[in-house]
Amino acid sequence: MKIRYGNTVEDLVVFNRYHTAHSPALRLQRVGITIAALVLPAAVLVPVVGGIVSAAREEGDPIGLAAAAVVLLAVIAIGAVVSAICVWAARRLFARLMDWQVRRLMKEGENKGVVGSHELELTETSLMERTAYNETASKLQAIERVVDTGEFAFIYMSSVGGHVVPRRAVSEGEYEAFVRAVARRVAEANPAHQPP
Repeated sequence: MKIRYGNTVEDLVVFNRYHTAHSPALRLQRVGITIAALVLPAAVLVPVVGGIVSAAREEGDPIGLAAAAVVLLAVIAIGAVVSAICVWAARRLFARLMDWQVRRLMKEGENKGVVGSHELELTETSLMERTAYNETASKLQAIERVVDTGEFAFIYMSSVGGHVVPRRAVSEGEYEAFVRAVARRVAEANPAHQPP
């Protein structure tokens, strides 16, 4: 069973977005950044406002204490809003930087065999890739996982890279049948392997 398709740098950007969004390691990193963005402002602001409340309490001034409590609540609310905005902005910036980085790295070389026309052939024991510049065979046991997003198939040959098959760019063969067959054969070849 064969499929022919072409891909572009933008298709690799889409793969990178998918991988970044679904990687357990990067997901953990995003959680850490989110926690830091929420905790850091509180770690700075709460002691300052706490000092104001403490000073008002020592003076025994109920109006000053009430005013300090209102200021404390306002600072916490503003800090929460600012933190949420920072988390949102950091995620957007991170995504844009990753896209820019992929495009920039792809400009460093000719990337023969990475972008352009590809042929994948599923044989009894392997997945063959052919381009104008290379021909490789990978045993089915070497394939990490197969992901079908509907618009793209990502056939992971390692934890961070693989074949990027855009549905819209298939010129020969049937996208769905091919992707299903590869996924089934990879599962059969790796019975103990459970994809994430």
